[in-house]
Amino acid sequence: MYIIGFKLRAFGPSIPLNRRILELLLEALTETNVAILRTSGPRIPDIYKSPVKYRRESIGQEDWCDILEVLRLGFADCEDLSCWRAAELRVRHNEPRAKAIVRGPRKLPGGVMMYHIQVLRPDAKRKEDMLEDPSKLLGMGTNRDRTPAAYRIRRHDG
Repeated sequence: MYIIGFKLRAFGPSIPLNRRILELLLEALTETNVAILRTSGPRIPDIYKSPVKYRRESIGQEDWCDILEVLRLGFADCEDLSCWRAAELRVRHNEPRAKAIVRGPRKLPGGVMMYHIQVLRPDAKRKEDMLEDPSKLLGMGTNRDRTPAAYRIRRHDG
């Protein structure tokens, strides 16, 4: 097995640059997962029927994992889960415009910028988009966290 790593010095204080880098990497991971789903077929369970749970990585650590690695580990964080779900929606649910999107950032103590990744499911019929959060649905937060895992947002067509 080969493990591919990226070392990106460009990721840092520039929020617009960070967002663009994340968008490119999210699409790459989503399309990797699309290829896995198309070649592995039914051997890969749907994300919400899998035993996988959300687990946050340590601050400063970012391992981006494809579906096969997530299944091997049994856990993943937001970008891994969102890219899996977006790929699943594209391949198995005929939602070709589903994609993982960047939310945030939120500034943490020490100046660390925290981004969260969710899934955008465009809905042309209603002119609203569904925003889905696989991390919340798979265990992120606490029992006191009442933030809904999926909610509607107005599409910005302008």
